[in-house]
Amino acid sequence: MTAPNAPILLNNSTGSDTQSSGLGPSTAVYGAGASTTAASAVVTGIDTTGVSVGDLLWVQSSSGRQFSIIASVDSSTQVTCDDVFANTESSRTWAIGGKRATFDGTVQIFTDWYGGWIVETETDQTVAIDLRANFVGGTANNNVEIRCNNKTITQTFNNFWTAIFAVPQHCAIKDAVLTTSLASGGLLLATLGNGSGGRLVENVHIDATLGGGGLTYCAYLSRDALFKNCSFKNAYYGMYAVWFNEFNNCLFDSNTNDGAYVTHHAGFINCVFSNNGNHGLNALTTTRYYSVISCITHNNGGDGFKILGIIDQLAQFINNIASENTGYGYNFPTAQSNLVIECVDYNNTSGRITGNYIDIDGITLTADPFTDAANDDFNLNATNGGGGTLRSTKHTLGG
Repeated sequence: MTAPNAPILLNNSTGSDTQSSGLGPSTAVYGAGASTTAASAVVTGIDTTGVSVGDLLWVQSSSGRQFSIIASVDSSTQVTCDDVFANTESSRTWAIGGKRATFDGTVQIFTDWYGGWIVETETDQTVAIDLRANFVGGTANNNVEIRCNNKTITQTFNNFWTAIFAVPQHCAIKDAVLTTSLASGGLLLATLGNGSGGRLVENVHIDATLGGGGLTYCAYLSRDALFKNCSFKNAYYGMYAVWFNEFNNCLFDSNTNDGAYVTHHAGFINCVFSNNGNHGLNALTTTRYYSVISCITHNNGGDGFKILGIIDQLAQFINNIASENTGYGYNFPTAQSNLVIECVDYNNTSGRITGNYIDIDGITLTADPFTDAANDDFNLNATNGGGGTLRSTKHTLGG
């Protein structure tokens, strides 16, 4: 496949969904005279002024493919593409270059892309249609990416089984703020399919209240995604995951029910579960494996960590802190023992720990360990009996 020259840029104040492909000359070339042939990747009847190999051609086909990278510029009126446009047609609207305007207008890209493609937005976006069913992903050795440059993407359609972004295999979503204008219902992030591997969600922050709305779930996850530096706030469930997901440096805060609700294998490292109405982390299966390392649960309405349990393997909890939860700090209601190593509790209403467990080198504090948990500062303080006690141990927990 031909490598794209650059990201496909979107800018809803300067782009055009009918007069640009988003990758090519800065001033788009476009028209209504393109001809395609079902048996050939050659496209004729266009203007190739300023066009280079690796640019993106858009042809408004009557069905099927509409985008393809240009593999060769054959003449002033002809190019050969990586892909066949499927239909034998003439007088089709076409464009190369400029900027696409909106995610809504660019939805066809997501059925046409390959590994190495990048879609990048330069402005906030409102999404009024379902993008979920159109995502096809990249390849095992080359992801596709959506880069949002910390812009806000607002959902305006109401259907729980659809989402602004649904991450297929070998796809990355980066640097986005996801929200909704809907008072209730909706879903902002999902993962697609049962295939394994290659899903990355990095620096994505989900909060319905930013757009004036509320919703059922921040995220509904199928399997095999890695989440890094993300936050899930002000939903019913912050995150509902059903299979093989990993979370690193993520925040689950102020959700009505659980911060994170998990039904299968999952791993959490350096995550915070705070101020949720029910449990901080709630894992409700009896047959799967969990690993929770250097995480914090604080001020949740139920247990800090509630793990129904493991039949065939131990759940591993290492260097975690559970503080000021209404239930237990650690709750393991299962016949299988769970391994709890150097974990900390402070002022949990129901007590430190319950259920079936092996508790190795546990620490119970007599003072608040955090600098300012009420304002989300979970750095360890220097208080004797609190953060100072943890700092003096051989491991610095939660810091």
